[in-house]
Amino acid sequence: MLIRLSQEAEFQYTGTRTYIIRQHSGLRGPAMNRHSNLDRRRIWQSYDLKIGMSIAKNLPLGRYLPDDPPNVASDPVLYREALLKRAWVMASKAHIEQLNADLLTAATANPAQPQLSYSEIKSCESLPNHPYFLMRIFDSTSCLQPLFSLRKSKTGRFIMNALGKGLYRKAIEKNTDISSLNRIHLIVLATIFIVTSIHILSKSQPQMNIED
Repeated sequence: MLIRLSQEAEFQYTGTRTYIIRQHSGLRGPAMNRHSNLDRRRIWQSYDLKIGMSIAKNLPLGRYLPDDPPNVASDPVLYREALLKRAWVMASKAHIEQLNADLLTAATANPAQPQLSYSEIKSCESLPNHPYFLMRIFDSTSCLQPLFSLRKSKTGRFIMNALGKGLYRKAIEKNTDISSLNRIHLIVLATIFIVTSIHILSKSQPQMNIED
């Protein structure tokens, strides 16, 4: 509803609660799809995925940027930024397929400026902050397998490095409801991303002599 409203009018952040969700331990959901509290997040994930697929299909790419610039695809800087922003949104909706596609496209969107901006780095690092993104990884780490193609471009390697750091930080974060086994999975995945990006980036750097 909030996404649909945002397409009809300008809006501002109020800093106050928009709505409150009541949590309880009993059965919930419509009569035809009752489910327990333990299954709540899984059910919500399935509906959020449907929302993510819908907005990825129907929301213009420029809408992911603050000023909704026209013809965003014609500007390499804005195009890459919008792709990374949409990938961040898709992480929140468990739409890993669109996320992968956006990150891969972003890797080659602006070859003249391979280095990521500060905000772009933060977008990539914060992808693991979304619970549904983590749930998809815990279900199958192979869902991120397409992202290993990022190593083919310099920008892609920067994206891999930022994502790897985000995964590692989430793995060691305290007071987070993540099992020990899943923390290990995140650390292994983070290590692969970081080591791959650093190894190839270091090989692409010019050799320095002692005087340098």
